[in-house]
Amino acid sequence: MKQIFVALLIMSCPLFTSAQYDTVFVKYMHAHGDGESYFYDTLFTDMPNENHILVGTTKLPGTQTQYSSYPYGLYFSDFTGSDCKSHSESKAYGPDQILDVESTDSTFINHCQIGANCCYDFLGDMEVSEDGILDLKYYGYGDYCACNCCFGLTYTFQKENLYGDEKKELVGITINGESATMYKLE
Repeated sequence: MKQIFVALLIMSCPLFTSAQYDTVFVKYMHAHGDGESYFYDTLFTDMPNENHILVGTTKLPGTQTQYSSYPYGLYFSDFTGSDCKSHSESKAYGPDQILDVESTDSTFINHCQIGANCCYDFLGDMEVSEDGILDLKYYGYGDYCACNCCFGLTYTFQKENLYGDEKKELVGITINGESATMYKLE
């Protein structure tokens, strides 16, 4: 009798463990023509852990490559971008470059300038190579327009000394693995 009760209990568990439906409302601007207009989307997900919704310029959360920064005492915490700084229908802005690196006791911030399609948003990621080069990655996505822009991207890292005395030191920074963008650290 006890075995039958346990078997029924185990078989009925899925009936009592249902996830709540989550709803996400997304509003985004569509600016073509004389004025601004907005589109609205509604997203429904069956499970709360399916809510990996990336909108606009944002960092890719928790990628495998981001763990490579931990031995260097860095945690990739934020990625932001500026609006189009200058606009051209023919000129491609570039080359990509690292403008400034700010380092405090608690943060490590990298300011970059890139040239890309003027309708793009960006996804940010990063990776540290075996030889101590921090590679700041970005992926442009969105509508493709007949113009190019100069954008600013900012990669923010929190300093966390997880490795104590065994912490490694960065020697340089690149953008998308391009050696021409190398910013040497001293």
